[in-house]
Amino acid sequence: MFNKANLVDGMKWFQTTYTQRFNVKNGLWGHLFGGRYKAIVVQHQEGNYYKQLVDYVHLNPVRAGMIAEGEGFDSMEWTSLREYRKPPSKRFEWMETGKGVEVTGLPDTTTGRRRYIERLDSLVDWSEPTEAGKALWKGQSLRSTLRRGWYFGSQEFREKLAMGSAPYVSRLAKKMGQRIAEGDRAMKRLKKAIVARITT
Repeated sequence: MFNKANLVDGMKWFQTTYTQRFNVKNGLWGHLFGGRYKAIVVQHQEGNYYKQLVDYVHLNPVRAGMIAEGEGFDSMEWTSLREYRKPPSKRFEWMETGKGVEVTGLPDTTTGRRRYIERLDSLVDWSEPTEAGKALWKGQSLRSTLRRGWYFGSQEFREKLAMGSAPYVSRLAKKMGQRIAEGDRAMKRLKKAIVARITT
């Protein structure tokens, strides 16, 4: 069965339609989520980029002060780590928890999954929990890299992505050039029509 990639459409619906319905139901107004949805490309094969990113995401509740020392990383209701504790047959089908465990070199077994949670705990300096997972990358925090960047990986990975997107960028530039030219022609026609109306 062919599945169409629809994450962008899903997030658009989630941040607009769901927000509107939630606000109407609860008598609220305004934004429900902190910011716009953004996706970046992450290097998976070489380096620890994907592993760093998975750790960073799973340590979000620690940085936000939602998990205290000794509470357990999977104690929160809204964390994917609850799925990491489950055997593969009991997880959500759409969640790639196996890859998250796999990048650490641990097996996707009961022991491996338990060690995965313990490993996350070992990454936190509980005297400064707001710094959990904020590994430096290219001299800046991972958070700022993810917010401002369009990829997370090595320079070679960036160049490979840029080369792969060159045909798309070229087509996009051509389309934009055509639209600008059409806009210029429309503007000239409008100016002529205004001048003709003024002079008659």
